[in-house]
Amino acid sequence: TRSRFGKRRPFVFIFAPLSALMFFLIPRMLSIPAMMACIIAFVFFMSLWRSPVMSLMPDLTPPHLRSEANSVISVTGGFGAFLGIIAGSALAFIFGYDTHLNEERNAVFVFGSLMMIFGTLMLAFFVKEEDSRLSLTDSAEPKKQKFKGHKLDKAERKSLILMMAALFFLFIGTNSITTFFALFAHEILGKTTAQATLMMTLFLASGLAGAFPAGILGKKYGRKKVILIGLSVFIFMFAIFTASKQLWLVWPALALGGAASMFINVNTLPLVWSIGGLDRVGTFTGYYYTATFAGQVAAPIFYGIVRVLTGTYMSLFGFCAVAFVVSLLFVLGVKHGEAVPEEEAKLLAGE
Repeated sequence: TRSRFGKRRPFVFIFAPLSALMFFLIPRMLSIPAMMACIIAFVFFMSLWRSPVMSLMPDLTPPHLRSEANSVISVTGGFGAFLGIIAGSALAFIFGYDTHLNEERNAVFVFGSLMMIFGTLMLAFFVKEEDSRLSLTDSAEPKKQKFKGHKLDKAERKSLILMMAALFFLFIGTNSITTFFALFAHEILGKTTAQATLMMTLFLASGLAGAFPAGILGKKYGRKKVILIGLSVFIFMFAIFTASKQLWLVWPALALGGAASMFINVNTLPLVWSIGGLDRVGTFTGYYYTATFAGQVAAPIFYGIVRVLTGTYMSLFGFCAVAFVVSLLFVLGVKHGEAVPEEEAKLLAGE
């Protein structure tokens, strides 16, 4: 993208406000087709700016610091999720639960839309990009030729494909937990929806606590090792809970699972960026979100089938453990993605 605002920010300036508008309109539609049209438009607009805004971080961060930088992003994202839960509950309490008027849902959607607009304004005023028209004027042709000449070799392509498969199954597991936990808590633990939501705050809180250590450990010991540790913790805790059926174990499973989730999420995206190299951050961010979104879409379908076959939500944690095992097996085959000294020297030489 060639503009005076840079190559990433224009996507945010255009599509984030459109996403906010669609989100604002969703509960106000009077028919199911109109509501579905708003939801589809919202998801489409979100997909057009999420990858560019995430690509800003590696544009400004040396490869060997990206795990730590991604931990900052994960903390702010986790804090946003926590704020959404608290604010949503507060707004529902203030406006009441009159489902006929639908007031609490309108208020929550208004809050979400305003937060997207606020985030866009923060990006506009506090994050600066170079004028991409100027950066392309003198060296556009050499960069074009360089881009054409730099292709992944066979081993790198294999690592990329294995990492995409690992991310797909990882998000099948994590999204199944976040999607179906309230139903699990109601059927197995006898909790209300509100109580189940509060239980999930333990998952979020432990994730926030584990974000910074995940980045530091990823830098010191390697991203792949930390990802494998996170997956191993997930598998161990979820398998123990499933096998023992001791309901009190759900609490340590959520606590350790939240931290394990951050150990994985903080290091997977920088690993994918490093496979692609410094020149194709945006493209490989797109690959990452393609794999993760596919996992999020597949999770309700796959676990829905398992739930029908088993007849109980007690199968939820066992299903997730299996998904994490498959993800771990794919990660073991990844041989690229660490921040090598050559990449660091190249970036520093260009500064």
